[in-house]
Parts: sequence; structure tokens; C-alpha cells
Amino acid sequence: MKMWKIFGLTLALTTVAAAAFASVPQSALRIGGIPFDAESSVIRSIYGMPTKVDVHMEKERATEDTEYEYGNSVSIDLKYNRVHQIEVSANNGWETADGVHVGMTSDQVKMIYGEPDAVRDDHYIYYVTGRSDLGIDIEIENDRVDEITVGKLDK
Repeated sequence: MKMWKIFGLTLALTTVAAAAFASVPQSALRIGGIPFDAESSVIRSIYGMPTKVDVHMEKERATEDTEYEYGNSVSIDLKYNRVHQIEVSANNGWETADGVHVGMTSDQVKMIYGEPDAVRDDHYIYYVTGRSDLGIDIEIENDRVDEITVGKLDK
């Protein structure tokens, strides 16, 4: 009998803890129609050539990292020619798969995603289910979305 009480309590606490976190599915890692891990050709087929391209060589790992910039408000980081991270810093029509965009209120974000999995300074962080290295990082300034980062999260 005592074992069943412990089991029931553990199950209830686990359920409450799981509900308290607002993890997002990996399919939510999309902004402006560009999904995380898409090839660079997908980006160019939708938005054309970037206004600026920066290529960085990393000697230690012998990799090439590329950054595409579209105007002054969209930055797309590529690793191995695939989307690693997308950052949007203006209300320019780019929004997440769930409709979050720069300029929304923090309450609107919470209505869509729920309470964040983590809050760091002025950043709401929503992790991909089962991952702490992937997700959506929403920077809040004056109770409004100021910047959205989707993909690989900086720790």
C-alpha cells in the first residue's frame, strides 16, 4: 500500500513538472518559412541572394561557418551548409511557425507557447522537447519581443 502511494505521488509530481515546462517540437524551429537544418539552397530559393555573406574558417575543426544577412534584421548562421541558427531583430514579416514575431507582447508569446522553460535576464527560452541545445530564444524589451533566435542555442 505504501509503495502505491509513493508511486502515485511520483507520477503526479512528474506530470505536474512536465506540464510546467513549455517545450516545443522540433518542427517549431522555423522562422520566415525557413526550418532549422535546411540547406542553404532552400533559403536562396525563397529569399534570393543575401545582402551580405560572411565566411569564417575554423581551423581547429576544419569547418566553414557561413552567415547570411538579409537587410539589417535577419541573420542566418550555417554550419556544413545547413541552417544552424536564425536571428530576427525587426518586425519585418518574419515570424515563427506559431506566429510569434518581433513587436508582440510577452503575454501574447505566453498565450502561444506557455511559460518559458527558462528565463535568462530578458530572454524567454523554449527548448525543443528532450533537448537543451535547440529551441527558441525570445528577447523581451519593455514587455515586447525585441529579437527572436531559432535553432542552436548559445549556452
